[in-house]
This record gives sequence, structure tokens and C-alpha cells, in this order.
Amino acid sequence: MSNNKITCPNCGTLIDVDEVINHQAEEKYKKEFEEKTRIESERLFQEKKKLEDEKQKLEDWKKLEKENYEKEREKIRLEENEKAKKSASEEIKFKDELLARKDEEINLVKKKELEII
Repeated sequence: MSNNKITCPNCGTLIDVDEVINHQAEEKYKKEFEEKTRIESERLFQEKKKLEDEKQKLEDWKKLEKENYEKEREKIRLEENEKAKKSASEEIKFKDELLARKDEEINLVKKKELEII
């Protein structure tokens, strides 16, 4: 560093010009850095907020899809139960009709036996 010093005309204090220039440059770059840091922090904050919003939308969509899946699954289960009940009911009806016919056949056979005797 060179020996650049001046004397204040008002108070007579010795001022190091290099120190003043260095201090001014330091302040200038410090302010620029702080401004860039503030802008970048704001940008990151906005990006983080956007990502959090998107994440929430995705979670809401996921929840809705799960609810829809569960509803559809329950609907299918109920439909299958109804089909099974209907099928069982039809099978019981068919077997009842079959038993009724067998009873008729047995009664006819008994009548014939009685006629023969």
C-alpha cells in the first residue's frame, strides 16, 4: 500500500486516502452483495412457496383419488354381493322347483303303488 495521506483542511487530521477508498469500495460491494442476496432469497422463498403449493395440490389429488378408489371398490363389492345374493336366490328357487317336481314324482309313484296294491 502506498503512503497516500492528506490533511483535513478544517481539523488538520491526517487521512489515509487508500483506507478511505478501500472502505468506500468495501461498502459498495457489501451493499451489492446484500442486495443480490436479498433478491436471491426472495426468489428462493417464492420457489419454495410454489413447490409447497404444488405438493399440497398433489397430496389433495392423491387423497381424492384414494377416496374415489375406495368408493369404486365399495360399489363393486356391493354389486358383487348383490349378484351373489341374486345368484344364490335363483339357485335356491331352482332347487325348490326341482324339489317340488321330485315331490310330485314321489307322490305319483306312491299313487301308482297304492293303485297297484
